[in-house]
Amino acid sequence: MTVTIKSEITFKFLLSDMQMNYGLNILTETSQNDEQIKTAKKIFVPVALSGIPQLFLINSNVWQRQQQQRLQQTSQQSQRGIEIIDSRTVSNSEIKEEPIDSSGETSQCTPLPEFSQLIKNHLEENNLSAVWGTFVDECAKYYYERFPNIQNSSEYQAIGRKMFRKYPAIECEGKEPWSFFCKSLSQKIRHIKWKVKRKRLGLTSRRIRKSKEGAANNLKRKVDRRYTSSKQYKALLKELSDGWTNKTISDKRILDILQQTSKGRRTWLNSHTYRRVFSLIEEYPCFADGKYVVRDFLYLLNFEDTSEMMQRLDTLFTAAGAMMDPPVENISFLQKVQILRFMEDQIAFSKGRNSSIKSVVVHKINIPEREMLQQVQSNENSSPLLFIFSDGVELQKAFIAGDKTIIHTNTTDLGEALIILIATYYTFSMDYPKSFSQILGLLQTYVVGESYESIKSNRYTAFVSMLTANFALDFNENENEDDDD
Repeated sequence: MTVTIKSEITFKFLLSDMQMNYGLNILTETSQNDEQIKTAKKIFVPVALSGIPQLFLINSNVWQRQQQQRLQQTSQQSQRGIEIIDSRTVSNSEIKEEPIDSSGETSQCTPLPEFSQLIKNHLEENNLSAVWGTFVDECAKYYYERFPNIQNSSEYQAIGRKMFRKYPAIECEGKEPWSFFCKSLSQKIRHIKWKVKRKRLGLTSRRIRKSKEGAANNLKRKVDRRYTSSKQYKALLKELSDGWTNKTISDKRILDILQQTSKGRRTWLNSHTYRRVFSLIEEYPCFADGKYVVRDFLYLLNFEDTSEMMQRLDTLFTAAGAMMDPPVENISFLQKVQILRFMEDQIAFSKGRNSSIKSVVVHKINIPEREMLQQVQSNENSSPLLFIFSDGVELQKAFIAGDKTIIHTNTTDLGEALIILIATYYTFSMDYPKSFSQILGLLQTYVVGESYESIKSNRYTAFVSMLTANFALDFNENENEDDDD
Protein backbone atom coordinates (compact mmCIF):
# COMPACT_ATOMS: atom_id res chain seq x y z
CA MET A 1 0.00 0.00 0.00
CA THR A 2 1.17 3.51 -0.80
CA VAL A 3 0.05 6.70 0.93
CA THR A 4 1.25 9.87 -0.76
CA ILE A 5 0.64 13.28 0.79
CA LYS A 6 1.99 16.50 -0.67
CA SER A 7 4.39 18.59 1.36
CA GLU A 8 3.31 20.51 4.44
CA ILE A 9 3.93 23.78 2.61
CA THR A 10 1.54 22.77 -0.17
CA PHE A 11 -1.07 21.75 2.35
CA LYS A 12 -0.94 25.15 4.05
CA PHE A 13 -1.09 26.82 0.66
CA LEU A 14 -4.25 24.91 -0.16
CA LEU A 15 -5.79 25.94 3.14
CA SER A 16 -5.02 29.53 2.19
CA ASP A 17 -6.63 28.87 -1.18
CA MET A 18 -9.72 27.63 0.60
CA GLN A 19 -10.09 31.03 2.20
CA MET A 20 -10.49 32.31 -1.38
CA ASN A 21 -13.23 29.81 -2.19
CA TYR A 22 -10.93 26.95 -3.23
CA GLY A 23 -11.25 23.53 -1.70
CA LEU A 24 -9.33 20.39 -0.94
CA ASN A 25 -9.91 16.97 -2.42
CA ILE A 26 -8.92 13.74 -0.74
CA LEU A 27 -8.37 11.66 -3.84
CA THR A 28 -8.68 7.90 -3.64
CA GLU A 29 -7.06 5.96 -6.47
CA THR A 30 -8.14 2.34 -7.00
CA SER A 31 -6.91 -0.15 -9.53
CA GLN A 32 -9.41 -2.62 -11.01
CA ASN A 33 -8.64 -4.78 -14.07
CA ASP A 34 -5.62 -2.60 -14.90
CA GLU A 35 -7.93 0.45 -14.95
CA GLN A 36 -7.25 3.42 -12.68
CA ILE A 37 -10.37 4.80 -10.94
CA LYS A 38 -10.29 8.08 -9.04
CA THR A 39 -12.82 9.25 -6.47
CA ALA A 40 -12.47 12.41 -4.43
CA LYS A 41 -13.93 13.80 -1.22
CA LYS A 42 -14.19 17.59 -1.12
CA ILE A 43 -13.50 19.37 2.16
CA PHE A 44 -14.32 23.04 2.63
CA VAL A 45 -14.01 25.50 5.48
CA PRO A 46 -17.33 27.06 6.63
CA VAL A 47 -16.85 30.34 4.76
CA ALA A 48 -16.52 28.52 1.46
CA LEU A 49 -19.62 26.36 1.57
CA SER A 50 -23.20 27.16 2.55
CA GLY A 51 -25.01 24.01 1.49
CA ILE A 52 -23.67 21.67 4.18
CA PRO A 53 -25.05 21.76 7.76
CA GLN A 54 -23.28 24.63 9.45
CA LEU A 55 -22.85 23.04 12.85
CA PHE A 56 -20.93 20.22 11.19
CA LEU A 57 -18.53 22.61 9.53
CA ILE A 58 -18.01 25.08 12.35
CA ASN A 59 -17.02 22.35 14.79
CA SER A 60 -13.71 21.75 13.05
CA ASN A 61 -12.82 18.77 15.20
CA VAL A 62 -15.77 16.92 13.65
CA TRP A 63 -14.37 16.67 10.14
CA GLN A 64 -10.82 16.37 11.45
CA ARG A 65 -11.76 13.25 13.41
CA GLN A 66 -13.73 11.86 10.50
CA GLN A 67 -10.72 12.22 8.23
CA GLN A 68 -8.54 10.49 10.83
CA GLN A 69 -11.01 7.61 10.98
CA ARG A 70 -11.07 7.35 7.20
CA LEU A 71 -7.25 7.31 7.10
CA GLN A 72 -7.22 4.47 9.63
CA GLN A 73 -9.76 2.53 7.60
CA THR A 74 -7.81 3.17 4.42
CA SER A 75 -4.57 1.87 5.91
CA GLN A 76 -6.23 -1.55 6.18
CA GLN A 77 -7.00 -1.69 2.46
CA SER A 78 -3.89 -2.46 0.44
CA GLN A 79 -5.19 -1.33 -2.91
CA ARG A 80 -5.90 2.30 -1.91
CA GLY A 81 -3.63 5.33 -2.18
CA ILE A 82 -4.38 8.82 -0.89
CA GLU A 83 -2.99 12.18 -1.92
CA ILE A 84 -4.13 15.70 -1.13
CA ILE A 85 -4.25 17.86 -4.22
CA ASP A 86 -5.62 21.17 -5.46
CA SER A 87 -9.22 20.67 -6.65
CA ARG A 88 -8.35 22.46 -9.89
CA THR A 89 -6.06 19.62 -10.99
CA VAL A 90 -8.84 17.01 -11.20
CA SER A 91 -11.51 17.20 -13.87
CA ASN A 92 -15.17 16.80 -12.99
CA SER A 93 -15.33 13.53 -14.89
CA GLU A 94 -12.67 12.05 -12.61
CA ILE A 95 -14.35 12.98 -9.34
CA LYS A 96 -17.14 11.10 -7.66
CA GLU A 97 -18.41 13.24 -4.76
CA GLU A 98 -19.68 11.59 -1.60
CA PRO A 99 -22.22 13.17 0.78
CA ILE A 100 -21.02 14.20 4.20
CA ASP A 101 -22.52 12.15 6.99
CA SER A 102 -22.74 14.29 10.09
CA SER A 103 -25.39 12.31 11.90
CA GLY A 104 -23.13 10.54 14.34
CA GLU A 105 -20.45 13.10 15.14
CA THR A 106 -22.39 16.35 15.07
CA SER A 107 -24.44 15.60 18.16
CA GLN A 108 -21.27 14.80 20.09
CA CYS A 109 -19.52 18.04 19.18
CA THR A 110 -22.44 20.47 19.06
CA PRO A 111 -21.79 23.13 21.74
CA LEU A 112 -24.40 23.81 24.41
CA PRO A 113 -25.29 27.27 25.76
CA GLU A 114 -24.08 28.62 29.08
CA PHE A 115 -27.45 29.23 30.75
CA SER A 116 -28.43 31.93 33.20
CA GLN A 117 -28.52 31.02 36.88
CA LEU A 118 -32.32 30.95 36.78
CA ILE A 119 -32.33 28.26 34.09
CA LYS A 120 -29.50 26.33 35.75
CA ASN A 121 -31.51 26.12 38.96
CA HIS A 122 -34.59 24.76 37.19
CA LEU A 123 -32.53 22.28 35.18
CA GLU A 124 -31.00 20.96 38.38
CA GLU A 125 -34.44 20.72 39.98
CA ASN A 126 -35.86 19.00 36.87
CA ASN A 127 -38.59 21.68 36.78
CA LEU A 128 -38.01 23.25 33.37
CA SER A 129 -41.69 23.70 32.49
CA ALA A 130 -41.89 26.72 34.79
CA VAL A 131 -39.26 28.58 32.73
CA TRP A 132 -39.66 26.90 29.35
CA GLY A 133 -40.08 30.14 27.41
CA THR A 134 -36.95 31.68 28.94
CA PHE A 135 -35.02 28.46 28.34
CA VAL A 136 -35.95 28.40 24.63
CA ASP A 137 -35.15 32.12 24.30
CA GLU A 138 -31.65 31.65 25.71
CA CYS A 139 -31.01 28.66 23.45
CA ALA A 140 -32.29 30.48 20.35
CA LYS A 141 -30.20 33.56 21.04
CA TYR A 142 -27.08 31.44 21.58
CA TYR A 143 -27.43 29.31 18.44
CA TYR A 144 -28.55 32.17 16.19
CA GLU A 145 -25.56 34.32 17.15
CA ARG A 146 -23.10 31.48 16.49
CA PHE A 147 -24.85 29.66 13.64
CA PRO A 148 -27.07 32.20 11.83
CA ASN A 149 -27.66 29.90 8.85
CA ILE A 150 -28.90 26.94 10.85
CA GLN A 151 -31.97 25.47 9.17
CA ASN A 152 -31.67 21.72 8.56
CA SER A 153 -33.75 19.33 10.61
CA SER A 154 -30.67 17.21 11.23
CA GLU A 155 -28.95 20.17 12.87
CA TYR A 156 -31.85 20.77 15.25
CA GLN A 157 -32.01 17.05 16.00
CA ALA A 158 -28.29 17.07 16.82
CA ILE A 159 -28.81 19.94 19.23
CA GLY A 160 -31.85 18.30 20.81
CA ARG A 161 -30.12 14.94 21.20
CA LYS A 162 -27.08 16.52 22.86
CA MET A 163 -29.27 18.73 25.05
CA PHE A 164 -31.35 15.77 26.23
CA ARG A 165 -28.26 13.74 27.11
CA LYS A 166 -27.01 16.49 29.39
CA TYR A 167 -30.38 17.86 30.54
CA PRO A 168 -33.08 15.15 30.63
CA ALA A 169 -35.47 17.80 32.00
CA ILE A 170 -36.26 18.90 28.41
CA GLU A 171 -38.13 15.65 27.77
CA CYS A 172 -41.68 16.09 26.42
CA GLU A 173 -44.12 13.81 24.66
CA GLY A 174 -43.30 13.31 21.00
CA LYS A 175 -41.47 11.14 18.52
CA GLU A 176 -38.28 11.69 20.51
CA PRO A 177 -37.90 13.10 24.04
CA TRP A 178 -36.29 16.20 22.51
CA SER A 179 -38.73 16.66 19.58
CA PHE A 180 -40.79 19.41 21.25
CA PHE A 181 -37.62 21.27 22.22
CA CYS A 182 -36.42 21.13 18.59
CA LYS A 183 -39.77 22.48 17.38
CA SER A 184 -39.75 25.31 19.94
CA LEU A 185 -36.15 26.21 19.12
CA SER A 186 -36.70 26.26 15.35
CA GLN A 187 -39.83 28.43 15.73
CA LYS A 188 -37.96 30.91 17.89
CA ILE A 189 -34.98 31.11 15.54
CA ARG A 190 -37.31 31.59 12.55
CA HIS A 191 -38.94 34.48 14.39
CA ILE A 192 -35.53 36.05 15.09
CA LYS A 193 -34.55 35.68 11.43
CA TRP A 194 -37.86 37.24 10.36
CA LYS A 195 -37.24 40.27 12.57
CA VAL A 196 -33.65 40.65 11.37
CA LYS A 197 -34.75 40.39 7.73
CA ARG A 198 -37.41 43.08 8.17
CA LYS A 199 -34.90 45.35 9.84
CA ARG A 200 -32.30 44.74 7.10
CA LEU A 201 -34.84 45.53 4.38
CA GLY A 202 -35.86 48.70 6.17
CA LEU A 203 -39.45 47.57 6.67
CA THR A 204 -41.44 49.44 9.26
CA SER A 205 -43.57 48.00 12.03
CA ARG A 206 -47.01 46.77 11.09
CA ARG A 207 -48.73 49.41 13.12
CA ILE A 208 -49.42 53.10 12.62
CA ARG A 209 -50.08 55.39 15.58
CA LYS A 210 -52.37 58.34 14.99
CA SER A 211 -53.56 58.73 18.57
CA LYS A 212 -51.53 58.88 21.74
CA GLU A 213 -53.08 55.81 23.31
CA GLY A 214 -54.29 52.45 22.18
CA ALA A 215 -54.18 49.74 19.58
CA ALA A 216 -56.82 50.87 17.10
CA ASN A 217 -54.19 51.89 14.57
CA ASN A 218 -51.70 49.17 15.41
CA LEU A 219 -52.00 47.39 12.08
CA LYS A 220 -51.00 48.88 8.76
CA ARG A 221 -54.21 47.78 7.08
CA LYS A 222 -54.75 48.38 3.39
CA VAL A 223 -58.44 49.18 3.63
CA ASP A 224 -60.77 51.05 1.31
CA ARG A 225 -62.12 53.81 3.56
CA ARG A 226 -65.41 53.93 1.65
CA TYR A 227 -67.62 51.33 3.23
CA THR A 228 -69.92 49.74 0.64
CA SER A 229 -72.64 47.44 1.94
CA SER A 230 -72.72 45.30 -1.17
CA LYS A 231 -75.27 42.56 -1.76
CA GLN A 232 -72.59 39.92 -1.32
CA TYR A 233 -71.44 41.40 1.98
CA LYS A 234 -75.00 41.56 3.30
CA ALA A 235 -75.68 38.03 2.12
CA LEU A 236 -72.62 36.74 3.98
CA LEU A 237 -73.65 38.51 7.18
CA LYS A 238 -77.16 37.08 6.92
CA GLU A 239 -75.79 33.59 6.35
CA LEU A 240 -73.58 33.96 9.41
CA SER A 241 -76.34 35.37 11.62
CA ASP A 242 -78.95 32.78 10.62
CA GLY A 243 -76.50 29.91 10.83
CA TRP A 244 -75.28 31.01 14.26
CA THR A 245 -78.78 31.47 15.64
CA ASN A 246 -79.99 28.12 14.31
CA LYS A 247 -76.68 26.34 15.02
CA THR A 248 -76.50 25.13 11.42
CA ILE A 249 -73.25 26.75 10.31
CA SER A 250 -69.92 24.92 10.43
CA ASP A 251 -66.77 26.22 12.05
CA LYS A 252 -64.98 26.23 8.69
CA ARG A 253 -67.73 28.27 7.06
CA ILE A 254 -67.63 30.83 9.86
CA LEU A 255 -63.90 31.29 9.34
CA ASP A 256 -64.40 31.60 5.57
CA ILE A 257 -66.98 34.35 6.07
CA LEU A 258 -64.75 36.20 8.54
CA GLN A 259 -61.91 36.23 6.02
CA GLN A 260 -64.13 37.26 3.10
CA THR A 261 -65.61 40.14 5.08
CA SER A 262 -62.40 41.24 6.80
CA LYS A 263 -61.80 44.27 4.59
CA GLY A 264 -65.36 45.53 4.87
CA ARG A 265 -65.34 44.88 8.62
CA ARG A 266 -62.21 47.02 9.14
CA THR A 267 -63.85 49.85 7.22
CA TRP A 268 -67.07 49.42 9.19
CA LEU A 269 -65.14 49.60 12.48
CA ASN A 270 -63.32 52.75 11.42
CA SER A 271 -66.69 54.41 10.82
CA HIS A 272 -68.05 53.42 14.25
CA THR A 273 -66.34 55.23 17.09
CA TYR A 274 -69.11 54.54 19.61
CA ARG A 275 -70.12 51.15 21.05
CA ARG A 276 -67.87 49.13 18.77
CA VAL A 277 -67.97 45.93 20.83
CA PHE A 278 -71.74 45.83 21.14
CA SER A 279 -72.35 46.84 17.51
CA LEU A 280 -69.86 44.43 15.97
CA ILE A 281 -71.19 41.45 17.93
CA GLU A 282 -74.67 42.32 16.71
CA GLU A 283 -73.34 42.10 13.15
CA TYR A 284 -71.05 39.11 13.86
CA PRO A 285 -72.57 37.08 16.72
CA CYS A 286 -69.72 34.55 16.50
CA PHE A 287 -67.47 37.12 18.20
CA ALA A 288 -69.30 36.39 21.44
CA ASP A 289 -67.11 33.27 21.41
CA GLY A 290 -63.49 34.15 22.17
CA LYS A 291 -62.29 31.43 19.80
CA TYR A 292 -63.37 33.46 16.77
CA VAL A 293 -61.96 36.67 18.23
CA VAL A 294 -58.58 34.97 18.39
CA ARG A 295 -58.90 33.49 14.89
CA ASP A 296 -59.54 36.95 13.43
CA PHE A 297 -56.63 38.31 15.46
CA LEU A 298 -54.31 35.63 14.06
CA TYR A 299 -55.57 36.34 10.53
CA LEU A 300 -54.78 40.05 10.92
CA LEU A 301 -51.23 39.29 12.08
CA ASN A 302 -50.71 36.39 9.67
CA PHE A 303 -49.93 33.99 12.55
CA GLU A 304 -50.78 30.29 12.47
CA ASP A 305 -51.57 29.83 16.16
CA THR A 306 -50.91 31.24 19.63
CA SER A 307 -48.25 28.73 20.71
CA GLU A 308 -45.36 31.16 20.38
CA MET A 309 -47.31 33.87 22.20
CA MET A 310 -48.00 31.45 25.05
CA GLN A 311 -44.28 30.73 25.31
CA ARG A 312 -43.49 34.43 25.40
CA LEU A 313 -46.10 35.02 28.08
CA ASP A 314 -44.60 32.26 30.23
CA THR A 315 -41.19 33.86 29.72
CA LEU A 316 -42.52 37.26 30.78
CA PHE A 317 -44.17 35.81 33.90
CA THR A 318 -40.95 34.02 34.84
CA ALA A 319 -38.77 37.10 34.29
CA ALA A 320 -41.11 39.44 36.18
CA GLY A 321 -41.55 36.89 38.98
CA ALA A 322 -37.78 36.75 39.45
CA MET A 323 -37.78 40.54 39.95
CA MET A 324 -40.23 40.35 42.85
CA ASP A 325 -39.19 40.36 46.50
CA PRO A 326 -39.15 37.54 47.41
CA PRO A 327 -38.77 36.06 43.91
CA VAL A 328 -41.60 33.92 42.54
CA GLU A 329 -40.32 30.83 40.72
CA ASN A 330 -42.79 27.92 40.83
CA ILE A 331 -45.58 29.74 39.03
CA SER A 332 -49.16 28.70 39.77
CA PHE A 333 -52.40 30.41 38.76
CA LEU A 334 -52.51 32.59 41.88
CA GLN A 335 -48.85 33.50 41.51
CA LYS A 336 -49.47 34.56 37.91
CA VAL A 337 -52.25 36.86 39.13
CA GLN A 338 -49.82 38.21 41.72
CA ILE A 339 -47.13 38.79 39.07
CA LEU A 340 -49.64 40.52 36.79
CA ARG A 341 -50.60 42.90 39.60
CA PHE A 342 -46.91 43.48 40.29
CA MET A 343 -46.24 44.44 36.66
CA GLU A 344 -49.26 46.76 36.58
CA ASP A 345 -48.06 48.48 39.74
CA GLN A 346 -44.49 48.83 38.44
CA ILE A 347 -45.32 50.44 35.09
CA ALA A 348 -48.55 52.42 35.58
CA PHE A 349 -48.68 56.18 35.31
CA SER A 350 -48.19 57.81 38.70
CA LYS A 351 -51.49 58.63 40.40
CA GLY A 352 -50.32 59.95 43.74
CA ARG A 353 -49.70 58.21 47.05
CA ASN A 354 -53.31 57.46 47.93
CA SER A 355 -54.49 56.49 44.45
CA SER A 356 -54.95 52.83 43.59
CA ILE A 357 -53.87 51.30 40.28
CA LYS A 358 -56.75 50.07 38.13
CA SER A 359 -56.25 46.51 36.95
CA VAL A 360 -57.18 45.11 33.57
CA VAL A 361 -58.10 41.86 35.37
CA VAL A 362 -60.98 41.53 37.84
CA HIS A 363 -60.52 38.48 40.08
CA LYS A 364 -63.49 37.07 42.00
CA ILE A 365 -63.18 34.12 44.39
CA ASN A 366 -65.66 31.44 45.47
CA ILE A 367 -68.59 32.62 43.37
CA PRO A 368 -71.15 29.89 42.54
CA GLU A 369 -71.07 29.11 38.83
CA ARG A 370 -74.74 30.01 38.36
CA GLU A 371 -74.01 33.51 39.70
CA MET A 372 -70.81 34.22 37.77
CA LEU A 373 -72.41 35.95 34.78
CA GLN A 374 -74.29 38.23 37.16
CA GLN A 375 -70.93 39.36 38.52
CA VAL A 376 -69.62 40.26 35.05
CA GLN A 377 -70.72 43.83 34.49
CA SER A 378 -69.55 46.68 32.30
CA ASN A 379 -70.72 50.12 31.31
CA GLU A 380 -71.87 51.30 27.92
CA ASN A 381 -68.93 52.00 25.59
CA SER A 382 -66.44 50.84 28.25
CA SER A 383 -63.13 49.19 27.33
CA PRO A 384 -62.82 45.41 27.60
CA LEU A 385 -61.62 43.88 30.88
CA LEU A 386 -60.84 40.30 31.85
CA PHE A 387 -63.06 38.81 34.57
CA ILE A 388 -61.66 35.65 36.16
CA PHE A 389 -63.33 33.38 38.71
CA SER A 390 -61.46 30.92 40.91
CA ASP A 391 -61.90 28.74 43.98
CA GLY A 392 -58.90 30.45 45.52
CA VAL A 393 -56.48 27.96 43.95
CA GLU A 394 -57.40 27.28 40.32
CA LEU A 395 -59.10 29.27 37.55
CA GLN A 396 -62.69 28.15 36.96
CA LYS A 397 -64.12 30.60 34.39
CA ALA A 398 -62.94 33.62 32.42
CA PHE A 399 -64.92 36.24 30.50
CA ILE A 400 -64.11 39.39 28.53
CA ALA A 401 -66.55 42.19 29.34
CA GLY A 402 -66.93 45.67 27.89
CA ASP A 403 -69.61 47.91 26.41
CA LYS A 404 -72.32 45.90 28.24
CA THR A 405 -71.25 42.84 26.24
CA ILE A 406 -69.72 39.52 27.31
CA ILE A 407 -67.26 37.38 25.35
CA HIS A 408 -66.86 33.79 26.56
CA THR A 409 -63.24 32.62 26.62
CA ASN A 410 -64.08 28.93 27.30
CA THR A 411 -60.70 28.41 28.96
CA THR A 412 -59.37 27.69 32.42
CA ASP A 413 -55.85 28.89 31.55
CA LEU A 414 -54.97 32.44 32.56
CA GLY A 415 -52.44 32.79 29.73
CA GLU A 416 -55.01 31.88 27.08
CA ALA A 417 -57.53 34.27 28.66
CA LEU A 418 -55.01 37.14 28.53
CA ILE A 419 -54.29 36.46 24.86
CA ILE A 420 -58.03 36.58 24.12
CA LEU A 421 -58.16 39.93 25.93
CA ILE A 422 -55.35 41.29 23.75
CA ALA A 423 -57.01 39.82 20.66
CA THR A 424 -60.24 41.66 21.53
CA TYR A 425 -58.52 45.04 21.23
CA TYR A 426 -57.09 44.06 17.84
CA THR A 427 -60.23 42.44 16.40
CA PHE A 428 -62.48 45.29 17.53
CA SER A 429 -59.86 47.89 16.52
CA MET A 430 -59.94 49.63 19.89
CA ASP A 431 -57.59 52.09 21.58
CA TYR A 432 -56.09 51.18 24.93
CA PRO A 433 -57.61 53.31 27.70
CA LYS A 434 -54.92 55.26 29.57
CA SER A 435 -55.55 53.41 32.84
CA PHE A 436 -54.68 50.06 31.19
CA SER A 437 -52.42 51.25 28.38
CA GLN A 438 -49.12 50.38 30.05
CA ILE A 439 -49.88 46.76 30.93
CA LEU A 440 -51.59 46.17 27.57
CA GLY A 441 -48.65 47.81 25.80
CA LEU A 442 -46.24 45.57 27.71
CA LEU A 443 -48.23 42.46 26.73
CA GLN A 444 -48.41 43.68 23.14
CA THR A 445 -44.62 43.97 23.03
CA TYR A 446 -43.52 40.86 24.89
CA VAL A 447 -46.40 38.51 24.03
CA VAL A 448 -47.65 39.53 20.57
CA GLY A 449 -44.17 40.62 19.48
CA GLU A 450 -45.37 44.00 18.20
CA SER A 451 -43.58 47.08 19.53
CA TYR A 452 -45.79 49.41 21.58
CA GLU A 453 -45.18 52.86 20.14
CA SER A 454 -47.58 55.00 22.13
CA ILE A 455 -46.78 57.07 25.21
CA LYS A 456 -44.94 55.17 27.95
CA SER A 457 -44.57 56.13 31.57
CA ASN A 458 -41.10 56.66 33.00
CA ARG A 459 -41.78 53.67 35.25
CA TYR A 460 -42.60 51.54 32.20
CA THR A 461 -39.28 52.43 30.58
CA ALA A 462 -37.35 51.68 33.78
CA PHE A 463 -39.11 48.34 34.20
CA VAL A 464 -38.40 47.31 30.59
CA SER A 465 -34.74 48.27 31.03
CA MET A 466 -34.49 45.95 34.03
CA LEU A 467 -36.16 43.14 32.08
CA THR A 468 -33.89 43.39 29.07
CA ALA A 469 -30.77 43.77 31.23
CA ASN A 470 -31.40 40.56 33.15
CA PHE A 471 -33.39 38.29 30.85
CA ALA A 472 -33.22 37.18 27.21
CA LEU A 473 -36.62 38.51 26.13
CA ASP A 474 -35.45 39.50 22.62
CA PHE A 475 -37.68 42.51 22.03
CA ASN A 476 -36.55 46.09 21.77
CA GLU A 477 -38.66 49.04 22.74
CA ASN A 478 -38.40 52.49 21.20
CA GLU A 479 -38.31 55.01 24.00
CA ASN A 480 -41.22 57.43 23.95
CA GLU A 481 -41.69 58.56 27.51
CA ASP A 482 -44.37 60.75 28.97
CA ASP A 483 -42.50 63.57 30.69
CA ASP A 484 -45.60 64.47 32.70
CA ASP A 485 -45.52 61.10 34.45
